[in-house]
Amino acid sequence: MAQQAAKRSDIIPKPKRGRRDDRDDDASAANKPYREPANLEEAVERLNQQRAVLAEKGLDAARPRYSDAELTEMAKRAETQGLGDRFIVRLTERRHAGDSDNIGPVDANGNAKYWTAPLKTVEPGDTDPRALASLLGKDNYDPNADYSVAIVDLEKSNLREEANTFVPTFNNMADFAKKELTDYDPKRIDEVMTQDYAKHYTAPREAMDRKGYDVHDSRQVKEFADAYFDETDARERFKARAAIESQLGANARFMGDGRTEYLGDGQTAGALETYTFDRKPRTYENLTGVQRLDAEPVNGD
Repeated sequence: MAQQAAKRSDIIPKPKRGRRDDRDDDASAANKPYREPANLEEAVERLNQQRAVLAEKGLDAARPRYSDAELTEMAKRAETQGLGDRFIVRLTERRHAGDSDNIGPVDANGNAKYWTAPLKTVEPGDTDPRALASLLGKDNYDPNADYSVAIVDLEKSNLREEANTFVPTFNNMADFAKKELTDYDPKRIDEVMTQDYAKHYTAPREAMDRKGYDVHDSRQVKEFADAYFDETDARERFKARAAIESQLGANARFMGDGRTEYLGDGQTAGALETYTFDRKPRTYENLTGVQRLDAEPVNGD
């Protein structure tokens, strides 16, 4: 049984950010323009090359490839033009994949929803789970857990047949939620998928957890909302937002700008964030165009 995870600051050394022209680790992917791999084999080899750099230079070489401004521009472009990336990457704690050996957990309705990132934005992290956790904003990294990394070739994979992958900005998630959550007023969905409402969602959501309510149980959500809020509009907004969390996976940490939080120093964002909703989840054995790798910390840092 895995021991309780240590605090993030104790287990994920923060990569430091310095002027790139002063550095001696130019071999790192963080310092190289992205060149799309020709196939999965080349994508894996590129990660192997980066792993050798991390072994020599440490996690400082796993800092973000792109600046905050560059990631913001990527997210804005993807919001209007689509993702456009061929390769995406998912870091998974194996227990979250469930017994079905899927790329992501399957819900009661038979759907899988999971968060991913374009390879170009996480290549500096290799398959080191600490480095990837820092780039992806995963502050619940557990050094005692087993992780894997899945690389998906969206051009070749049968994953694309039933899966929808997009950059989850507020607008994109709202559009998707209105198609999937037909029991909820589209107006309410638009109201809660905003930066302003994100600030208002945190306090009642935390109170809900403290009082022992389950966000995945719509009856409990209603019971909590009725007791917590005085105004009907506030109740309805909260119920719509909780449904987006429970059914689509956008929890209270979802900030809706298409970027992940960087857990290192020197900038805010670590990578571009992508979201996949899969209506026909397949096991790895039945997936094509997907390579799963063991994710283990690199020695030497």
